[in-house]
Amino acid sequence: MNELPPPSLGIGRDKDIVTVEISFSFGAESARVFSILGDEGQWPEELPVRILKRQPHSKLIVALPDFTRAELAIQPTPEGCEIVLLHDLIKSADDAKEYRKSWNAWFSQIENRVSL
Repeated sequence: MNELPPPSLGIGRDKDIVTVEISFSFGAESARVFSILGDEGQWPEELPVRILKRQPHSKLIVALPDFTRAELAIQPTPEGCEIVLLHDLIKSADDAKEYRKSWNAWFSQIENRVSL
């Protein structure tokens, strides 16, 4: 049996694509957190989104104006829930750094809202 070679690094335009992955824990049930995430009107100005796909209380896929895409998976935990975010199609490491800051700031705001 022949083994396949390991996957190559991206080529052409794909070689420069950057991905951000973040997980964040909330002390609230997934339904409360999803009620904020699933409402485009509640997203901050620095993260204007268009919701592409919605699975209530478990998953959300959004597109951003710069043609990047984010998938937010919501998983229940004994303390509440956890969001695992995968934001891809980012064009540079600097953009990824800014997105990481924006996501962490917004998740902190959501945590403050749901813990009241």
